[in-house]
Amino acid sequence: MVLGPNPGERSVMMLAQADYHLEDLMATAAACSGLGVPTCVLAPVPPQDPLRRWRSSWRRSEGLRRTAAQAGLAPGMRMDSATVARMASALVVRNDWGPSADLVRACTQAGVPTFGWVEGVQDFADDDTGRARHAYRSVDTVLTLGRYDALQLEGVHTVAV
Repeated sequence: MVLGPNPGERSVMMLAQADYHLEDLMATAAACSGLGVPTCVLAPVPPQDPLRRWRSSWRRSEGLRRTAAQAGLAPGMRMDSATVARMASALVVRNDWGPSADLVRACTQAGVPTFGWVEGVQDFADDDTGRARHAYRSVDTVLTLGRYDALQLEGVHTVAV
């Protein structure tokens, strides 16, 4: 779903999956808009299945919606991955696994540039999860926090921000 005004033209689409993503993405959207680059902040639609309300993804979605409302962002139109790919001039995600994977794939297939924004070491060190997510392998460019992140992503196009 779109948070804030619905895009009227091709826009840089930025996906917020948690409330703490929103502050960074809103500041980035404001900076882009100030440069004349249309932007749009997206949020996943929470699962409708009542049994999923106990999952962490539901809690993150609820927190995101509360934070968005406090920032004065009202929910806008709903868009599926194909619609986002059609309306995006670029896609920025905070990770490229989970719910954002479909968006990254759709935009890549449509020739839309994709960017992954590293949150921190927890994106690479999966000691706590026991999973191997292979973070930031499907986006075109990874925005890193510095040299450590780039070292974790050998062979991937990285830019330190």
